[in-house]
Amino acid sequence: MTIERTTLKLAILHAIILVIAICLRLYFVNNITWIARSDTRDFHEYALNLLSGKGFLCDWHEHPAWQGFVSRQVHAPGYPLLLAAIYKITGFNKDVYLNSPMARQVPARAPLIAAGFNPIYPLYFNILLDAISMICLVLLCRHRGLYKESVIAQLLYLPFVFWTPILIAETAFITCFISFITICSIYEELSSYLLSFMKGLILGAAFMIKPIAVTLIPIVLVQFLKVRTLKAMLHGVVIAVPIALVVLFMFYRSYTYYGEYFYISTGGQHLADNSFSVDKNSEYVALANKLGRVPNESEVNTYFYGRVRQIIAEDPWVGIKAYFRNMIGLFSLKPPWNMQWIWNAGFFYSESARNLHMMLFNWNYLIYPLGIIGFIIYFRMFPYASIAIMSFLVIQPASGYGTYRYFAPIAALFPLYGAALIGKIPAWMAIQRTAQARSGEILHATNN
Repeated sequence: MTIERTTLKLAILHAIILVIAICLRLYFVNNITWIARSDTRDFHEYALNLLSGKGFLCDWHEHPAWQGFVSRQVHAPGYPLLLAAIYKITGFNKDVYLNSPMARQVPARAPLIAAGFNPIYPLYFNILLDAISMICLVLLCRHRGLYKESVIAQLLYLPFVFWTPILIAETAFITCFISFITICSIYEELSSYLLSFMKGLILGAAFMIKPIAVTLIPIVLVQFLKVRTLKAMLHGVVIAVPIALVVLFMFYRSYTYYGEYFYISTGGQHLADNSFSVDKNSEYVALANKLGRVPNESEVNTYFYGRVRQIIAEDPWVGIKAYFRNMIGLFSLKPPWNMQWIWNAGFFYSESARNLHMMLFNWNYLIYPLGIIGFIIYFRMFPYASIAIMSFLVIQPASGYGTYRYFAPIAALFPLYGAALIGKIPAWMAIQRTAQARSGEILHATNN
């Protein structure tokens, strides 16, 4: 009876915290003004052009030098397709959109507002995704028998609202990232092909949103190596099918348009610009002048990767320094420009929401130390989460610069390790009291 009562109390406590988390996120979502700028406009261009019948492409650019440049695979397709699905269901007015400034190829330094669609719906979907992520953290703790810690982890994640009111891929990727770790942890044995297919779907969805999802693949390899049977190999194939289909489709698409195989075409310029200080705008103009026309995205990608290889060949130490600078940058708590933008513009009509969001960002100064220390001490407690973190820290610095934004899926796991650390404090204190008592007894016996 006592166990049942305790379980009921924990369930009620989990439900209360979840409701508070949802209400907090609703407050921010209902006070944000969506403005088309940079990545969020890119994602919407892909989604809305697809719904408008123009195709899955982006043909706008903020810098005048890039006018006329069309990209079909600058971003991974997952998040734009999610936006397209949401707007298709909730209502999209093609004529209103096509007649709006947002649908025109103009330099977009001036912020543009939504026309023909309502961005509140994907923002509400972000809240649902956040709730799923929170539930996954609870399940991971409870799976390890950490019932008290599951409440602590949920409380630590409650203020993690930093990406919820922003329509970029972070919230969806965090949910896929944590969900995959959760299902692999709870259903560790490769016994059900249905579960393996579900793992594959989640991994495939994560990879469609961000290719850095490859950092989750070592989890599958570890599960296979634990068994190393033909059946385990078949389960691995089932898990790999969705992600293989995504990659093959993107390769087919790139080959159809450009005669080359690539998944996304932003890697070269992204790496050159942010990690090796190559001015992508002036270099792009130089490439265009050399070709005598607007380059296609494959040519741009190849050119910038070539510049990176050239820089490293001339001085390998530059590449090594860039790698470790990117790794260290992942731990930066400097707010990325996307977040500063919503503080300055998105919450323009709600100073209270802006101030609260900015204040909650300081929660990171608690979460990061707790998460890092907890990871160092208890990395074996959540083995698959730890594998994902270590894999991420090795691979991500080689693909792009370090920033708070790109560290988001790892920061979202920190409440796990922080909860484990906090949960052990009473035990440490009890051990300390016992040690002091025994020392006192020994001292007393010695004096007698």
